[in-house]
Amino acid sequence: MNVWERQIDEGAASRRWSQLLRLYVMPSLAIGVLALVLGGPWELLGVVILLGSIGLLLALWIWIYDKGLRANTTIDLIDGKLVLGRYEASIADIEAWTTHKSNSVGSMTNGVSTGGPSAQVIFRIPVMRDGVRGVRPDGGLAYELVRFPWPEMSSDELAGVRQALTPHVRAPWVELDGLSM
Repeated sequence: MNVWERQIDEGAASRRWSQLLRLYVMPSLAIGVLALVLGGPWELLGVVILLGSIGLLLALWIWIYDKGLRANTTIDLIDGKLVLGRYEASIADIEAWTTHKSNSVGSMTNGVSTGGPSAQVIFRIPVMRDGVRGVRPDGGLAYELVRFPWPEMSSDELAGVRQALTPHVRAPWVELDGLSM
């Protein structure tokens, strides 16, 4: 069952590709024509190799960026577990949860470094050993934090995730500092 789905701005992706074409490819072609006219075929070859390599890197960066934004676009409920891509959390095991938005620039989510803030849902799940709740070395109860991350998510989108998850997760929503025990 689909619990939440992120809407991807397809227009922004096409704008990134058209900007690459307009601001890099077209001037590179003009430089190539100048190299051919003013220098000859060997100078053109050098310009093509140099500018082509840079253009390939720019195109690869845009492709990876777009792919990162499209990763983990749905949260599904499957057999009592919330599933987001390769991440999963059993609803019955969740003790508390929160939503968090990082305002740091250049955050890393899903292996993609973005220029904007990232967001995540964090679930606190107990660590069980042979059916008994684990204990930390300091005497506190052991738990793990399961994170569902997204790059470049707005506060409104994150609020939508919280609203979509609230009917399904019986554990209380807490502030970020309330997750630690």
